[in-house]
Parts: sequence; structure tokens; C-alpha cells
Amino acid sequence: MALIRCSECGHEVSDKASTCPNCGCPIEKGLVCSECGNSLNPNDKICPKCGNPIEGNVVGEGKPIARYILFSLIIALLFGGGYFAYTHLGKSDNNTDVSSDTLRSDAKLSEQVDDAERAEEERKIEAARQSYIEREQKREEQEIGWLYGTWQCNIDGGAYLKISINATNLTEVMFIPSQGETKNVRSYYIDGDRLCTDKTKYRIDRENKRLLGDDGTPFSRVSASSNGTVGNNGTNNRDNRVNSNADSRIARLERKAQDDINELNAMVSSGRMHPATLMYLKQNLPQELTELMEYYSNQGNSTKYNDYAYKRRVVMGVFKDLGM
Repeated sequence: MALIRCSECGHEVSDKASTCPNCGCPIEKGLVCSECGNSLNPNDKICPKCGNPIEGNVVGEGKPIARYILFSLIIALLFGGGYFAYTHLGKSDNNTDVSSDTLRSDAKLSEQVDDAERAEEERKIEAARQSYIEREQKREEQEIGWLYGTWQCNIDGGAYLKISINATNLTEVMFIPSQGETKNVRSYYIDGDRLCTDKTKYRIDRENKRLLGDDGTPFSRVSASSNGTVGNNGTNNRDNRVNSNADSRIARLERKAQDDINELNAMVSSGRMHPATLMYLKQNLPQELTELMEYYSNQGNSTKYNDYAYKRRVVMGVFKDLGM
């Protein structure tokens, strides 16, 4: 324990005391000598009482000045940390705002891309649907192509009804000996197995490729040179035309089947599937190839038969891979 002087009355008191026992004045603990406890001035190099060299002034109870330096550093760090946190958080908020704007912009762009892709897909589906309708119309025309020409139904008493059919309309000529000819040109449409005009209906026998009256009365095909008569020559000519029509139909069927195969290959190789077109091909292409197989089997042409049998297996494999 060291003795120090009270700054008020000069009485010596212990450096451990908080007040002077003589006058009650609070003891201010300034710089003291670490050896004898004598009070020191800030500029003292040695203790004036004991001569102890003062290497570093000591505060209070012999604690080094480094305490104040450390305290100052802590205060500086607190202020510096606060400034850093303020600036960093401010930037984070700004970055958050920028990120939110970016996300909203990306979401809007993604929505626009989705809308464009959806519109393009709808356009493709509509184009495929129109293509399907056109193909169906062409197929219908091919199926009734054999119907084009002139047909005649004889009636008792020398009367007859002659009908000339083309792709757009038909001409009806009714001949009655006592009245002569009555001629009408009418448009028509196909409704299943019926050929319909605004006045009359006829039936189409697709299996036997014949035109029938609405009551089932058969018509006979006539040539322009026969003038309505059907004798031996007419029968031979009709048979030749039937064979010729069959051959022409097979040729058209072969072209159609090959076009369908090419279209299926194009979609598979490009990876762009048109649902309506695929459904059309699934429903029609195997039947087309089967019909060609049956035709060439009946003709005894094994090469053609094997060719279309192989194509049909490949086509069915493609549809199976597509999950159809």
C-alpha cells in the first residue's frame, strides 16, 4: 500500500482509500509511481520521491495506459462497424430491390415466351387440322373417282334415266318416248353412302363400285360412244374400264401411302409432332399398306407384297415407339 496526499488538505492517505479521512474529499487517483506509490506528474521521467525510473506512466492502481488505448480502439471499432453495417445493409437493400426487379422482369419475359410458344403450337395444330381436312377431301375425291362418268338406268316402255357425274355437279337426263328428254344440271354432295342433290338421292355401292337408285335399282355405266346401248362390246368395254380404274386407284393409293410415310418420317426426324396429322396417319396409313398388300397378294406379286408388308411393320413400330 502506498501513501498519497489529499489534493484538498494535503493529509497523507492510503492510495486504496476512496475519500480523505481528514477532510472527506474524494481521492482522485492520478498517475502514481509503481514502486512507492508517490503521485506523479505526466511529464515526470523519474519518481521525485524514490528515484524509480518511469518507463511508462501508470494510471490509478498501477494499470498501464494501454487500457485507455484499448478502450479507444473498441470505441473506434464500434463506430466503424456501425458505419460498415449501415452502408452494407443499404447496399443489400438496393441489391434486393434490383434482384426483385430482375425476377419480375424475368417472370414477365418467361410469360411472354410461354404465350408465344403456346400461340405457335396452336397455329401448328390448326395448320395440321386444315391439312387433315384437305387430305380427307382429297381422299374422298380419290375414293369416288370411279363414280365420275355416265350411268344409265333403263325403265319399262323404252324410257331411261341417264346421269353424268363429274367432280362438281351431275346432269340428269330423263327420256320418255312420248315426252322426249328432260335435262337438269344439279350440284351434289356425298353423305356417307348417299349421293344427294336438292331434289333426289342416289346410293353409292363402294364395294362393287356401282351407282344405285334410292330404292336400290342399279345403274349401268355407259361410254360416250355407246349412246346408251350396252351389248357385248359395251360389256367388254366396261370390264376393261373397271380393270383400268382399279389399276389407277392402286397407283393413287401407292402414291398416297408413300406421301404419308414421308410425312411420318419427316416428323420423327425433326422431332416436331403434329397431333392431328399423327392421328390421321395412325388411322389411315396402316390400312393403306394393308390394302396394297392384299392387292399384290391377289395379283401373285410376292415382291410388292413383301415390300409393303415390311413398310407396314416399320410404320407400326414407329407408332408403338410414339406411344400410339
